[in-house]
Formats: sequence, structure tokens, C-alpha cells
Amino acid sequence: MRSAKNFEARLKFYKFLLKEELYTVIDEEQSKVADPFSSILKLKNGKLPVFTSKERIYDSDILKETVSYIRIKGRDLFTKTQGATFELNPFSDYGKELTPKEISQLLDGSIFDNLKANSNIVSIQNDDSLVLYVPKKQPQEMLTSLQNVAKGFTEINTAYIGGIRFGEEEQPHWILGLDCESCIERASKKLELIAMSYLTNHVLEIMDINQNEGIRDYLMANTVPFYTKVSE
Repeated sequence: MRSAKNFEARLKFYKFLLKEELYTVIDEEQSKVADPFSSILKLKNGKLPVFTSKERIYDSDILKETVSYIRIKGRDLFTKTQGATFELNPFSDYGKELTPKEISQLLDGSIFDNLKANSNIVSIQNDDSLVLYVPKKQPQEMLTSLQNVAKGFTEINTAYIGGIRFGEEEQPHWILGLDCESCIERASKKLELIAMSYLTNHVLEIMDINQNEGIRDYLMANTVPFYTKVSE
């Protein structure tokens, strides 16, 4: 039951942001005469960088020289900088924007209430209660991040996104279909970690389409894969 695991992963992700130590880059000289939080260096897009480890600061060799940083519990950092937009691991292949609204909900705990309220545990079954469809609006930012993750698995041939509804449910779910070779469990863990940060109020099903011909045939006939492995 992928939904149950997805809910747990999203819950773990947000708890990590609050309770664990995060890193952010600062102007060392300015921090000597001002509040360290006002000396956080902004990215070119105006967002504040935040990293899950000091190693992530130097991802992709974007920063060529050693920089100064502070290490601080996530809750303290977000409390001191309320109203700011952060970008989590901005130099990694799969970064994540943290908006002021999302951070506010994180701090007051409402984001966890929303997660629990939408943590329906469902299983995919071949019966008349299952309805597949193509969502009119695609989550492009999420798909871009998922593409970068998929590139790290040579076993993934193609990946599709679609919608799925069970019975009379009012809220449909996203379905992520993978054509992969013996990597569904490993790939799902990483894909879920990224997708959960975008689909705060939604449920995501991840499945190997080769294990369900009906869903495979529908996705292949009605959608264009958002990721296709490049042949060497």
C-alpha cells in the first residue's frame, strides 16, 4: 500500500525539517556586527538557501570556494526568519522550495493535521471502482525534480503521471507509473521523498506498470511519459 508509506515519508520529512540541524550560508563579516540571521546570503532568485548537511552546500561544484555557514535547528531557523522563502538543497539535482505559507504551517503544526486528514490508505485493485484519467494540470516543478531522480536509476525505462480515483472518493490521487527492471522498491523511496514535498494535500500511488496491464495500457495510450531513458 504505497499511500501509507507515502504518508509516513512525508511526515518524516517535515519532522526532520523542524527537529534536525540545518545549514545556511552567511556573510561572515556582516555576521560579526549584525544578527546572524540577517547575514544569510540570498540566492540569485532572492530565496534563502538551506541545506540538510554541510556537504550539500558544495553540490554540483556551484560554490568554488569555502564559505561560512551556521548550523541551527530547523524550528529555530524558520522562527527567526518568518516571511522568507527558502530553497532546500538548491545546488542538488532535486531541490525544494519552502514557501512562507508552508513554513508557517510547519511551525504551527497545521501541516501535520493536513497530512493526517489526507492519509487515506488505498490499494490498487482491478475492479469497476477504479477510474483512471489524465489530469488537466500537470505538476511541472515536481515532474522536473522526479526526472532528475529517475536519471539515477538505469533500470527505469520510462515514467508516467496520471490520475486515479477509487469508488466515490471526492479527492482523486496522483499515480506514478514506472516501467522499470527490478528497482521499484529502491526507486520508490527516493521518488516519494521528493514528491511528498510537493503534494502536501494529496496522495500519490507509485507502481510498476508491468505488474498491472490495465493501468499500463491506459497510461501508455493516453499520456506521454515525463521521463524516458536515453539510450547509450
